[in-house]
Amino acid sequence: MANRIWMGVAALAFTRIAVAQSSPSDFEGLWIDSQSNRIELKVSGADGVTINCPSCRFDTSDRVYEVPLNARGVLKDGKLSASQAIGGNLLWTALAPVNGLLRVRIEIPSVEPFDLVLTKDPMPAPGPGAVRYMGAADKQGHRVVAELLQASAVAGTGWAPMYVYLVDRDGKPVTPEKETLIQLKSEGGTAFPPEARITPQSPKVPAGVAPDGKSATVTAAAADGPPARFTAIGCAAGTPSHLKVTAPPQRAKADGVSSIPITMVMVNASDIPQTDGTPKQATIEIGGVSSPASGIGAKSNVDIPGDQCAASRALVATSAGSGSATVSYGGRIETVKVSFEPSIRLALMLAAIGGLIGGFAVIARKFAALSNWQFPDWVTWLLLSLAGGCIMCFVYFDALPRVIPWIPSAVIFSLIAGVLGGAAGAYLVRNAGAKKTDGRQGRVLG
Repeated sequence: MANRIWMGVAALAFTRIAVAQSSPSDFEGLWIDSQSNRIELKVSGADGVTINCPSCRFDTSDRVYEVPLNARGVLKDGKLSASQAIGGNLLWTALAPVNGLLRVRIEIPSVEPFDLVLTKDPMPAPGPGAVRYMGAADKQGHRVVAELLQASAVAGTGWAPMYVYLVDRDGKPVTPEKETLIQLKSEGGTAFPPEARITPQSPKVPAGVAPDGKSATVTAAAADGPPARFTAIGCAAGTPSHLKVTAPPQRAKADGVSSIPITMVMVNASDIPQTDGTPKQATIEIGGVSSPASGIGAKSNVDIPGDQCAASRALVATSAGSGSATVSYGGRIETVKVSFEPSIRLALMLAAIGGLIGGFAVIARKFAALSNWQFPDWVTWLLLSLAGGCIMCFVYFDALPRVIPWIPSAVIFSLIAGVLGGAAGAYLVRNAGAKKTDGRQGRVLG
C-alpha cells in the first residue's frame, strides 16, 4: 500500500505554463486532473491567475503526496508562471494544451517525475476522431475504457490525449462506488500518469501518451482486471508519399459496443509515419456492414491535422456480417475487410437449436430402433447434441478465424455450425454410447 506523506514542508513552484490563449480569463474555471484533484483557476488582476487546490493528492507508484496548492501566477509571453514557498522543493509545470487539455509535470524530491492531464469538462462527449478501446469484463461486469482523442502525435515532442473510465457489459459508463486506480503502461512511449484515479465524483478522467518512435502500445487496467489495449502512432518529420490503412483487430462482436478501429496513417516509401505540417484529407467508405452505429456514413471525409500523421474512426455494428472499409487519398485506394460476429448469447442460442436439429437428423433414419433407448440414452443424446453444437460454434467464430480470417460471420452460420456439431455429438451417441442389445431378438440397435 502506498505511503501517505503530507507535504507540509515543501516549496511549490509553478513555472513555464505554456498556453495557447492570450487572456487569463481563458483559464478561469474548475479543472480536474488525472487523479480527480480539483484545481480552481481565477483571474487576479489584468495578467494574473490564482491557482487553488486545498486538498490536492498525487499518487506515485509507491507513495501518496498531499499538497495544498495556493499561488498566484502571472501570464507573460504565453507562459503562466507562479511560485509558492512553504519549505522544501516541489515543481509543477504545465505544457501547452492539446484539445483543451493541459499536460502537467509533477516533480517531487526523490521521486521520478510524472505527468498529469487537466480538463475543464468532467464528462466530455466523444469527438468524431475519438476511439474507445475496451478491455474484457471483470468479475463485477466492468470494463476499462481508454478513449483516445487523436490517433497520433509527433514522436519525441508531442502527445495524444485520452480519457479513462469504466463501462458495464453493454458499454454504458459506470460510476465507481469507491476510488479506483487505473494503471497505465506503455511500450515505445510514455503513458501518463502511471496511475489515474477515478472516483464517484469524477468517474472519467484525462490522461495521455507520448510516443517515442513509430508507435506506442498502451495498456490500461484496474487492479487485476483485463486491460484495454491500443496503439498511438508516432509521427516523424518528413513528406509522406501515401496513406496506409490498418484495422487491428478486423473482427468484433456485433453488439453495438465492440468496435473495429480503422486507422489511416500517412507514411513514406519505407512505411514510416510522417507529417510535413500540412493538413490532409482522406475519404472512407463503408460497405457490406448493416446497421452501423458508429456515426460513420456510407461515405465521409476524414481530416488529418498538420501536426499529426494519422486519424482513426471506430466502426460499430448491431447486426452480424462481413464488409469492408475503403479509403481513398491522392488517387490511391486501399481496402481492408471487416467482420462482425453475432453476440455470444444469440450465437449460442442458435448453435443449440442447430445442435438439436443435427442430432435428430443423425438418429432419424433409425427412429424405429429408439424404442429400446432408456432415459439415460436420451439424456446422453440431448447433452452431446447441445454440447457439439456449442463447441462447433466456438470453433467457427473463435478458433477458425485465427487460421482463416475471412470466413463468413453472418448469424446463419451459428445455426449451421450448430447443426454440424450436433450431428457429430449424436453420431458419437449412436456409435459409441448408445449401442444396445434387444434381449428378445438379439438385435444390435443404433
